[in-house]
Formats: sequence, structure tokens, C-alpha cells
Amino acid sequence: MESIVKIRAWDGDSDSLRQAAEVYAAVFSERPYQGEPDEEVESFIERARRYQDQLPDFRLLVATADSDVVGLALGSGTMAGDWWYDAVSQQLSHEQRERWMPGQCFSVGELLFEKISADEASASASCAASSHNWTTERRS
Repeated sequence: MESIVKIRAWDGDSDSLRQAAEVYAAVFSERPYQGEPDEEVESFIERARRYQDQLPDFRLLVATADSDVVGLALGSGTMAGDWWYDAVSQQLSHEQRERWMPGQCFSVGELLFEKISADEASASASCAASSHNWTTERRS
């Protein structure tokens, strides 16, 4: 049976966040990470709430199929002085930094989906981004 994967911005509700955290924990409890699922769930929820409060342009996108969360993307704005921005910019030439990392950038910190079959993977969902509203709908 064909299902529709919908990608929407997280609206702050606790149920969606917990479901996203459970998908995150399922992925990170497997090799090579082998995290403890309950700890991964709580860590993800705490981190998402902290990022929401502290990071510029925080976004959490939640992918759902038949009302079940099946994936997520998490990111935020980053600029000089942030660990990620500084680590990447040190690897670039001055010209590359000027072109690719002027001022504030957007960093995708997590992008994951639950395990899917090869058939499902060949018809995977993709997402379109704009500065304030990320949303898309694909058939899988």
C-alpha cells in the first residue's frame, strides 16, 4: 500500500518531539553508535528544547507517514564563534569563506529517517527549503 510522507515544521508540541526523539534513538542505538535508547530519547528532547531557546533560526522538520514520525531534520543558524562554523571555515581558503560562509549560515545538524526497504528508498521523500517555511509532500 502506498503511503504519503509529509514533511512539516515542528510546532512545539511534546508528542511530535517525543516521536521524533524515538526515531532518533532508534537510529543512534544501532552500530556504530550503540547508544542506550532511553538516554538518547531524553538527550534529544533536552537538546531540541535548548536549541529552540538558544540558537538563531532553529528549525526542526518532522517527516510523517500515516501519522507516524518516520524522520527528521534539525538545524539552526551558525556564525563566526560557533564551533561548527569555525571548524568548517578553517578548512577553506579566504575566497571560499567569502563565497560560501558570509556572515550567518544555516547548519543542518541532524538528517535521518527510520530504516526503510530498498523499494521505499528508491521512492524516498525530499524536502524543499525557504528562509522561513520548509514544507513538501512526496509519495513513497
